Amino acid sequence: MKKKGFLFGLIVFMFVSVFSVSGGGTREASEGPWQPPSDMSFACGGSVGGGVDTFMRTMGQVFNASGIVEQSIGFQNFTGGGGQVCVRTIYETMVGRDNMLMAGTGSIMPVEVANNSPSRQTGLTPIARLMTETMAIAVGVKNTKVDTMEKFLSIMKSDPGSLNFGGTLPPSEDFLAMVSICNALGIDYRKCNYVTFDGSGEVLPALMGGHIDVSFSGIAEWSSAVEAGQVKVIAVAANERAGGLYKDTPTFKEKGVDFVWQNWRGLLGPREMPQEAIDYWKDAARKLSESKEWKDMCDKMLYEQGFMVDGFHDYLIAYEKQCEDALKTAGLIK
Repeated sequence: MKKKGFLFGLIVFMFVSVFSVSGGGTREASEGPWQPPSDMSFACGGSVGGGVDTFMRTMGQVFNASGIVEQSIGFQNFTGGGGQVCVRTIYETMVGRDNMLMAGTGSIMPVEVANNSPSRQTGLTPIARLMTETMAIAVGVKNTKVDTMEKFLSIMKSDPGSLNFGGTLPPSEDFLAMVSICNALGIDYRKCNYVTFDGSGEVLPALMGGHIDVSFSGIAEWSSAVEAGQVKVIAVAANERAGGLYKDTPTFKEKGVDFVWQNWRGLLGPREMPQEAIDYWKDAARKLSESKEWKDMCDKMLYEQGFMVDGFHDYLIAYEKQCEDALKTAGLIK
């Protein structure tokens, strides 16, 4: 009898343990409105200290500091595969969970498309887009050859091979931005020289040292270097000027070049996330976007406000298509 009792207890223990890890369960109506569980976490596919990691932790901290979310939020980094490890983990192993959200980002999408991955951000549960980040082209402050957008466009049209672009390995967004500006100018991107680096941290020294002439990245990524007088941003790929530190920086559209590229960052839930959790986080994201704490943080971090709930999934599909078109132009996919 003792053996049977032990086995029964073990089975019950295993069931409760699995149930707890799943982060879900049946809630009674008397429990009141849904609240995040005590093991609530945000995840991202970037390493600690990187752009998307900083966004994830900043977002979580402001959720708590503003009182919008009372439960403590943990953070997890699933690195590897250009962010695909994180997407695949959320997509495949957390179906139906209510205790995990992913800090989504457009920078992963080119990798998803290039690898024809079945696990994509477009297949997760869209919660909200919270910010956008305009791509910008920067040069070293000592590079007088191409220190204005006018000079850049003139060289691109007359001798694109004389410019050395630099960025992370294809199909990164900075590579696709180069492909897209060439396409907008009617230039075969293969006429340009693209110098590859293992990480974005290697691009800045190369730009400052004159080893490359120009490079694309998000305006927030360039801000510290701009403020330190190390690089100069000569143009932004947006419909309107970015303002702030870049209020005097022209857009490509001002010169008649139809080139717009803006990264995005936001919140995505697992597939089949419970509706009550979806509703809670959409409302929480809206409150966050309206809070003084978030607006102040966006000003500090040079994040561009870009709140979106309705239409967010359609936006993700359109962004993925933009990446797909650029990859096709580059001949990296058919």
